[in-house]
Amino acid sequence: MANSSGKQSWKSAYVTVGIGLAVVAALTFANRHGGLESIELSASDRLIYRPGAYQPPSGAVVVARVDDKSIAELGRWPWGRDVQAQLVRALTNYHTAVVGFDVMLPERDSADIQREQIARELKGRDDAAVRAMLAQSNDAMLADAIRAHGSTYLGYAFSGLEIEQVKGQDLVGFRSTFLEPRPIFYNRVMKAAGANDTTMKADGYLPPIPVLNSSARGAAYVNIDLDKDGEARSYPTVVSFNHRYCVPLFLAIVDAYSHHTPIGLRFDAQGVSSISVGGSQIPVDELGRMVVHFRGPTGTIPWFSISDIINHRIPPDALKDRIVLVGLTAHALGDRFVTPVGADFPGVEIQANAADNVLTGDIIHRQIRGEEMAVGTFAIVFGVAMAFTSGVASVALLALIAISYVGYALWLFDSTGTLLTGFSFLALIFSYLAGICALVLRSRPLRAPTATASIPRLVRTSRQSNR
Repeated sequence: MANSSGKQSWKSAYVTVGIGLAVVAALTFANRHGGLESIELSASDRLIYRPGAYQPPSGAVVVARVDDKSIAELGRWPWGRDVQAQLVRALTNYHTAVVGFDVMLPERDSADIQREQIARELKGRDDAAVRAMLAQSNDAMLADAIRAHGSTYLGYAFSGLEIEQVKGQDLVGFRSTFLEPRPIFYNRVMKAAGANDTTMKADGYLPPIPVLNSSARGAAYVNIDLDKDGEARSYPTVVSFNHRYCVPLFLAIVDAYSHHTPIGLRFDAQGVSSISVGGSQIPVDELGRMVVHFRGPTGTIPWFSISDIINHRIPPDALKDRIVLVGLTAHALGDRFVTPVGADFPGVEIQANAADNVLTGDIIHRQIRGEEMAVGTFAIVFGVAMAFTSGVASVALLALIAISYVGYALWLFDSTGTLLTGFSFLALIFSYLAGICALVLRSRPLRAPTATASIPRLVRTSRQSNR
């Protein structure tokens, strides 16, 4: 009987392990094709941004906001380039370290265009006042201010960002070749043997107008990547365009703040393995996306209204030696995203949070590689254990493992910034369900009892009654 029971337990174990491995295979397939992404992202958000887990900003990065107050004082957006020149001159007076414009400047100032039209209409008229008026140029004024600051970076946008196949689209205003001076590239690219150099690719870019592009210290892209649920959690640190690897604005300003150390990009067999800037390694996924560790809801990064900066209503020490990101935050101007810490989140603040992450080294790293093999091993061990335990013991085992997993995930994230995916936890739950199936199989007899099987029991009962 004991031998028969042992065989039945091992048979149940085989069935349990088979079910567990089938479940893991299905989960692996779904995970590789994005079927579990929404579940994992939601679980990760709850772990990262649980109550009391926010990290304070360093204070090295501040935001100069085109907000409702500034629009009320300086006029409706877009402002003339003369107003933006006033901003850059004020930031120069405040002795800011680096300025980054998360504002597109692809067209000439409308006032300059109107002045040219007036000049054509007044052609041949010799009037000193008219000549003085026509000699003004808002674009030239901003270019001079940028050049005088010496460390201002301008943003540009890519079009048609894709992972592998670039799709053609209407590229009105976008260029298929670089405008000189060219934007900022990775100046140190390393590829291991058999490296996979797949990154996001673009089919066009929209640079600042030439007079501004040539006056800035550099130009870098401002495109933000969205997850499948439409939320912004990560930032692409590399985009391939015209056979060059381009740098995002937040990394360009951090590199400038770090005295222009080499910006490195490394590929291995899985894809992008690391990004380096300022001597620090930045953990990214195989496509080069960096998870942004938000400091809190919108407004958490220190900010100032541009009208207050222009009118010098800000204490001098508030901006001195800081990185200043200029961007739109007024509600009617767009450039807003849904994030794990709140909807209607300005894009410039995503840039600011990403820059603050790199400066402090507080960067989230998703632990993905090698997890599927570990989960498969776990399914086998857990399935065998379930086949030889009772229902109560199985529940206790599940609770112990679940608590241990969650505790380990919290400790790992808080101590190293490494974020376990939800794939392992899902495998745990489904392995338990597989174990329940095994218990059900154990509790049911292999075949139904027949009438002849009950005769010996009736004979024994009859003998006992006669006695």
